[in-house]
Amino acid sequence: MLTVSPTSLTADAGETHNLTWSFNSTPQAFDFLAAGETLTLTYTIQADDGHGGTDTQTVTVSITGTNDAAIIDGTTSGAVDEDGADAPVTAIGSLTAS
Repeated sequence: MLTVSPTSLTADAGETHNLTWSFNSTPQAFDFLAAGETLTLTYTIQADDGHGGTDTQTVTVSITGTNDAAIIDGTTSGAVDEDGADAPVTAIGSLTAS
């Protein structure tokens, strides 16, 4: 879900370079959160100079739940012909709710 770019770079002593990060997920990944409920994800990014020196930086992503509207879809109408017999009149369809 978290990506850092570039994944590696070369710098001379005293140079400063910037890395960018992004967080991407599917829209449904956090549907379990109730409205107003917060989930905090913490990632640690480590820089290594290749000569024994390292440093870390924490990236924190906070996700707040919302009350998404329910979705219902499917066949919403049907038709039957009554032929005068004593058999029951039945119409069948399906609905999907999410």
